[in-house]
Amino acid sequence: MDVTGASVDIGLDDRLGGMPEGAWLRDKAHRFDCIMSYPSGKESVTGYAREPWHFRYVGVEVATA
Repeated sequence: MDVTGASVDIGLDDRLGGMPEGAWLRDKAHRFDCIMSYPSGKESVTGYAREPWHFRYVGVEVATA
């Protein structure tokens, strides 16, 4: 799922990662069984550049690990 906010003009924007709501998403997504799909530093694994707005549901066990 793609997530956005007013701080990035309701767009899919790399700036979200540096905004308070982006930090909240990164730190709390596991509570909702989700992870950031394309985190920084994992480009060689995912094949994608960092996308701080893109999350995926993976279930409680994977998300908390």
